[in-house]
Amino acid sequence: SVCENCMGLVRLHYGGEQVQDAQSSGTPSWDEKCPPRMPDVIDIRALERVVSWRPNSYGAKGLALKGPSGSGKTTAYWCLARALESEGRTPVTITAVELGRILSKAARDIEAVDWLCGCAVLMVDDLGKEKSTPAMAALLWEVLDKRYGRGLPMVITTRFSGAELRGRFGEESLGDDICR
Repeated sequence: SVCENCMGLVRLHYGGEQVQDAQSSGTPSWDEKCPPRMPDVIDIRALERVVSWRPNSYGAKGLALKGPSGSGKTTAYWCLARALESEGRTPVTITAVELGRILSKAARDIEAVDWLCGCAVLMVDDLGKEKSTPAMAALLWEVLDKRYGRGLPMVITTRFSGAELRGRFGEESLGDDICR
């Protein structure tokens, strides 16, 4: 089953056939978090490729979706989150702005963010939109480094190129490490 806002994608994928909604869902976390408004027009082949990604598939440690605003990155992000949850791998889904607030507060209050470091799949939407401070960027790098060391994947969406993203984290060397 899918939310009514995503039903257009399902109908488009199956050639306009009517699909019945199920009463109960196997993806309650996704049902709760999925934004109520999603774009109507996306590249279905690209969406299918994203949704087929799994942790450690294609020899990759994670997945980065880059493109301009309105290109379908967030739609693909939520479709992948649902696919992962339906397989029992409920990802932590968060926007970059929310992540920035969490990391800034943790840096200020000297709090651990182990739940970000140890979750099975961390998904961050719109990386680079957050207001980055040096302390927040350092903590972000720590989360990424711990995840990498544990072999835990991360999925991000961003509209920024690598060079643009590096510049959003203050110190050049820290930006390089985060992008790597």
